[in-house]
Order: sequence, then C-alpha cells, then structure tokens
Amino acid sequence: MKHLQLKWFLLIIALFASIPFANATIIDNGSFTTDTSTKLDWLDVTQTLNFSYDEVYIELSEGGSFEEWRYANIDELYGLSSNYLGFTVSSSVDDYYYFDDNRLKDLVKLLGNTLDAGFLLEHGYTYEQQPNYKVGYDLNFTQGWILESNAIGTPKVIEGRVMNNESAGDYLGAQQGYYFPTSYSNIQRGSYLVRDTMSIPTPSTILLLLIGMFGFLVFAPKARSRGAAW
Repeated sequence: MKHLQLKWFLLIIALFASIPFANATIIDNGSFTTDTSTKLDWLDVTQTLNFSYDEVYIELSEGGSFEEWRYANIDELYGLSSNYLGFTVSSSVDDYYYFDDNRLKDLVKLLGNTLDAGFLLEHGYTYEQQPNYKVGYDLNFTQGWILESNAIGTPKVIEGRVMNNESAGDYLGAQQGYYFPTSYSNIQRGSYLVRDTMSIPTPSTILLLLIGMFGFLVFAPKARSRGAAW
C-alpha cells in the first residue's frame, strides 16, 4: 500500500512539473483577462464599446455596471503587453512599438476586437465578412480610452491601441499628449478597465499542498493504528 501511494504521488508531481507555468501569466476568462504577474483583471474592451469616458466613469461608482472596475493608465497597458510578449515595453521609449509579424493578434483577441465588434454593431457583419475584403489584408485591433500615466487633476484621456495588421505589421501604444474630450465616443472604441484580481496560487504553493496531502495519506493511517493499539 505504501509503495502504491508513493507511486501515485510521484506521478502527480511529474504531471505538475510538466505544466508550463512560465507561460501561464495571461489567463483568458472570457469577458475579462487576468495578468497573474501584475494581479490585474482586464475587462474586455468591447463591453464598453461606443461609450464615452464620461458615460463609463459614471458606471464605476457603487451600484453602477462597472463598480468593481477603474480606468487603466497607459503604463499598465504596457505592463500587460510586456508580460504577454515576454520582454519589456514602456512609454519612455516611443509612443508606439512596431512589430513585423502578427504577434499581437492573440492579444487583440484577449482584450476584445473593437474593430469587429464595431462592424457588427454598425453593419451586422465583421471586418473580414465585408463584401470588398481582400485575403492577406486581415486587420484586427483593440482601441479604447485610457488614462495618461501620473495624470493630476482633470483626466487626460488618450487612445490606447493594440493593432494587428497582416499586411503592414503590428503596433501598440498611445499617442502621448494627444487628448480626447471626455464626452467623445466612437463605435470602434471602448474603454480599458482594470480591477485587482483574486489571489492566484503559485506553483510552489501548489507543490507544498501536494506534499502535505501525501504526508497525510502516509502518516494518518499509522496514527490511527497506534491510537487503536492504546
């Protein structure tokens, strides 16, 4: 029995070790995305499509549609993008980061494709389903209102972009210093909202739990048998 328990324990540890935790920083939860590194949830931007900053801001208060959420700032978007890409991008270098491949396509899916959502709302079909669509010219993007970092006083609303362009390359970022009126809305833009996520167990914590469970399975029967002997 003891050898069987040990065999099962080693099998569980082997399965646990095979899980790619290093690549599990970003979790798709459907209507929101969790970044386990920054411990932030990101609401799908299409949830606030065609709403202005002012309209969304009202719904952030208690009893509102987004009372658990707050506006993200551009540095937080760069942080999410860095964790997704595996290398650091920041607003201190340039307004936008450009890439020659389609590496941002999945990030657009995670954050919400506001281009397709806008097309559906306005025309009843997605960008790719339009009559004049050309294969090889696929376009996907997430565009939404976001705050400039360290803004003091009146909100400085800028447009955050995560762009996937099959023919021209990808880019992400925001044009710093170019502000939008807080009452402005657009059918292909939403808002970047975040909230603190619930604590997520780390791999080391899970390993300790497994070891504790194994110890209980091995030693609890012995303790019971000794108690019965007394």
